[in-house]
Amino acid sequence: MKPHVVCHMMPSVDGRIVLDHWPRGVASAALYDATAEKLNTQAWVCGTVTMQEFASGRFRSTGKRSNTPKTDFVVDDGSKSFAVAIDASGRLAWKSNDIDGDRLIVVLSERATSAYLDALRARGISYLFAGKRELDLGLALEKLRAQFGIRRICIQGGGKINGAFLNAGLIDELSLTFVPVVDGAMQTPTAFDVVGRAQHSPARLRLLSVEKLGGGAVWLRYRVVKRRG
Repeated sequence: MKPHVVCHMMPSVDGRIVLDHWPRGVASAALYDATAEKLNTQAWVCGTVTMQEFASGRFRSTGKRSNTPKTDFVVDDGSKSFAVAIDASGRLAWKSNDIDGDRLIVVLSERATSAYLDALRARGISYLFAGKRELDLGLALEKLRAQFGIRRICIQGGGKINGAFLNAGLIDELSLTFVPVVDGAMQTPTAFDVVGRAQHSPARLRLLSVEKLGGGAVWLRYRVVKRRG
């Protein structure tokens, strides 16, 4: 079984998500976090690019040989909230097994080196394998529920990881806090960017709720209509 998957983003009206050049005050972490908290999820997920903000740089091997097997490593310490890094090849270095009070879990493919696994183990960081070269996100979700009891999980971008989950038919709900700005910049990441050819037709949505927030922002929640067959 998989967790209920919510994708939560704070895009411009035209769907862009890089806010560095937006007018000051139009989007804030407080606004994003306030809506995210109401989703009642137990874990949040980001891809490698977004997770660089929380990591300590790129992993550099010491060159020491290692035969650590490429099997799941789970630290059972009673944690109830989690931060999940999707890092297929094991590129991010970590100093701690905790991000702002949430226990870190790294999702890998078998491209990750044994030396990288040793570095995670040394810091008490759980990791799960979900594919040989390409990630099987459905398998990752199943393991997150089975190993950590995660029933509701929040995908928090960027656009490529959101697009990958959407393209795989794994998102159950969208939570979009639109802020009052039109970006218009070409080649700017959007809330959903599918790399390569999409395997599915565009997702159909059913509106769950609309809430007007302060400063002209609007919070929309949608259920993703699942395809039959």
